[in-house]
Amino acid sequence: MVDMASRAALAQTMIPLLGRIGTKTDATPLINSVIETTFRDTDWPDTRESLGQVILAQETKQKQISAEALVNKLLNELEISQMADKPPSRFRGAVQARLLAWLAPYLTEPLPERAAPAILTLFRQASAVNLLEHEAIAQALRALAPKLPDVVREQALSASKAALAEVGFPEEATTWAGAMAALLPTNDAAFASAFIELLKYPNTAGAPTQVLLDELARRYPGEMTLQRKKLTNALDWFATKHPEISLTAPPVIPERPSTTSSYPQQIESIESRVTSVRIDQP
Repeated sequence: MVDMASRAALAQTMIPLLGRIGTKTDATPLINSVIETTFRDTDWPDTRESLGQVILAQETKQKQISAEALVNKLLNELEISQMADKPPSRFRGAVQARLLAWLAPYLTEPLPERAAPAILTLFRQASAVNLLEHEAIAQALRALAPKLPDVVREQALSASKAALAEVGFPEEATTWAGAMAALLPTNDAAFASAFIELLKYPNTAGAPTQVLLDELARRYPGEMTLQRKKLTNALDWFATKHPEISLTAPPVIPERPSTTSSYPQQIESIESRVTSVRIDQP
């Protein structure tokens, strides 16, 4: 009988060979076998990441079948470890989230809705200073967003707000802004209210604001003033279209979904930021 180490080595050897299988060959049985062996017999993050890259290189139909098989195994693994309250290492957690981000576009129901709680639990378990894992989680939420029902999107948006409030690096703030842009409500009034609230957090200043303005322009392609992607233009537009929304009232302070919180408790209105913006921009 082949021992676990040998099966793990065999799976690792097979992964690059899978990439050489022609598109006319049904590789489903072989890929499923490698997925099964990889998740059962190995705990190597780089092996799983390589397997995900091979699946992405398959033709469309094969890609969807293999993506769903891998994500199903991944979610089983996440759910079992989370029930036992055993957080993964920061590298393994980052790879788990990154695989979900890569494969989310090829998933069908019920996998996306099942994946969201697993990713949010991964976020709750992650260290507040784990930049690598946080960025991968944000990317996963952004990729899953179009496939999530409104109630799950709202939960993910709330968690993303908390994450944004505690970031210490501009690059991470920009990544979380991308997730939040994708998770904003589909209803126009709710979208406007949530959008204005996001602009009030100090950590959205700079590049994250530009990510949000890009989403605003994408959502309303017929509004030419928004196509300039300028903060002042956007605020003037909101003031006209949604006068019921205050630009000066402070937003609700987000709470990180864990027993500890390290993010600063400073929230500001947009007014202080816009004052300087109006001076700098024509």
